Amino acid sequence: EGEAKGEKPVFAEEPKKDFLSRVDKIMGMIPSPVLHVVYFAIAVTVIWTLKAFIVDNPPMSRMSYLLCGIHMTKLWVTFLGIVFPFFLTLRALITLETDDDRYWLTYWTVFAFYTLFTIGLEEWMFEDEWLWYAIEGAIYVWLYLPYVHGCTIVNHFVLKPFVLPFVYKLSSWLERNFTVAIILGSLVNLAFISILFIFLLPYCSTYIGVTLVAMIYPFVRSLAVIADACEEDEDDEEAKDAGGNTSSGITPKPSKDTQWLTYWLIFAIVHFVDAWYDNLLGGSYWFANLWYKFALPFVVWLQIPMFHGAEYIFLNIICPVFRLHVHRFQYGSVPWGEAPQTVNYISYSKNITGLVDIVRRNNSNGSNEAAAATDQKQATAQ
Repeated sequence: EGEAKGEKPVFAEEPKKDFLSRVDKIMGMIPSPVLHVVYFAIAVTVIWTLKAFIVDNPPMSRMSYLLCGIHMTKLWVTFLGIVFPFFLTLRALITLETDDDRYWLTYWTVFAFYTLFTIGLEEWMFEDEWLWYAIEGAIYVWLYLPYVHGCTIVNHFVLKPFVLPFVYKLSSWLERNFTVAIILGSLVNLAFISILFIFLLPYCSTYIGVTLVAMIYPFVRSLAVIADACEEDEDDEEAKDAGGNTSSGITPKPSKDTQWLTYWLIFAIVHFVDAWYDNLLGGSYWFANLWYKFALPFVVWLQIPMFHGAEYIFLNIICPVFRLHVHRFQYGSVPWGEAPQTVNYISYSKNITGLVDIVRRNNSNGSNEAAAATDQKQATAQ
């Protein structure tokens, strides 16, 4: 009746904005290599301008220091590489589609690869080089910039052909040669592992140690998840070409995909605090290394599957703080009831429509079951 009177349905899709539609159309007509060349040309021009007119012309004013001071530059780069992707990852986790999950899991995997590859150079050779951090910030933006999507290029041309085969070989070799029975089969090995862990613990309780522990294993697992998802997509395409049935519409997200994207979301918070802590305090205070002693076991706890640490923090802290709603099937493996029933403020209209379909379907099933139960009771009473 409301629709007959011309009222707008509650869950109607929002109309496409003409400006954004025109931008999408124009950007889609430009070849991808041209977009990359234009971006790097702009990045080089901005970096050269800042370096020539601000960085190389001391003394800096207060505004110049806030913009290009070495410590502030480190913080700006951390913001570009972590904070903005954090919120977009958060949005991806609460939507029903899987494409945005895949994309941001790819971003964090490439981010980890770049960090692992350059962390030694950054700490020992370019710690106070403004140009290094400026280039690093430009690379971070290139990885996730719309219409450029550098992370997918790195994954397709570097990680998938060169890193992934090595990961598979290493995983199969470890499975063949190092089992739980062999590692923990004797008290001698257990004692040796304990002594080695205690010996290495002080060296791991540093910025580099926490970063390596937090990134290496999740990077390997995330890379394998992305590769498996790509193979599933290829199988779906082959089945579609052959006339078979494929998963269509809104489907639950893969548990591993959601698991590791949730980990990277919580890791972003830890790494952000880690970077700011290292940059602002360093070793100048007596409690300077206290953060790392807490951060190291915390990131290990996040990675252990039996604890579901990242999922616990996401569902019980992040969602209530941001007043978000996630769908129950996304976290079906966690050992704590349902996800928080709060309001989802960051969803696309098509997700809302799909959610309404799911709710209606569940309600209709519940109504049918209730009617059947009532009929059965009446029949029994008669």
